[in-house]
Amino acid sequence: MRHPYRFIESLLPYIESYEQEVGGEQMDIGSFTLWLNKRVFLGHRNKHVPEEHQQSIESYISGSLIRMSKYAKHYAKMALRDSVLTSVDDFVLLVSLFDHDSRKKAEILSISLMEFPTGIGIINRLLKHGLIDELNDPDDRRSKRVRLTDKGRKELLQLFGEMRHVANIITGDLSTEDKMELLTMLEHLDRFHQRLYHNKHLNSLQAITEGLAESTTDL
Repeated sequence: MRHPYRFIESLLPYIESYEQEVGGEQMDIGSFTLWLNKRVFLGHRNKHVPEEHQQSIESYISGSLIRMSKYAKHYAKMALRDSVLTSVDDFVLLVSLFDHDSRKKAEILSISLMEFPTGIGIINRLLKHGLIDELNDPDDRRSKRVRLTDKGRKELLQLFGEMRHVANIITGDLSTEDKMELLTMLEHLDRFHQRLYHNKHLNSLQAITEGLAESTTDL
């Protein structure tokens, strides 16, 4: 059996480094945990990578979110296996109509974060399957509105149960407390990126980077 004090001994160098870097009144268990997690996590990940090419914690978060998105699409594809819907985007678009009499096409694409050609293609496919129908906008002759048909509502209601399974699988073995904490952080990030995404002046990574500090201050 491993000696119980060996683990404590292994922590001492980290505690000493933490004290030297932070020191003073800022030292507490919470901040030490965050500091240690970053030090050990990044140190392990970047162990064999030259310093100039080492990834930051932001890079790992970004990579993890991309991987989670792929996992979610994989599970959602299973849920849609017996449906006329062919993608998660189809489902998201229908959901955006579920609690509304109708919506403008442009509004739906904006809410669903879809590029115009992709979104119009999905709308046309859903129209073809009779899941939505199209009507003129009484307040704007240049615009078209779409609404959920009875067939589309029935299709959604059948899929909600499957999608709940997907949601439960995606959140894995996190505790309820962990889920609430994660949701809070994701909602914060979502609000932040909505501001960037819908700002048409920020049309390049350079422009976004230059406006990042200002956007952060405004949130």
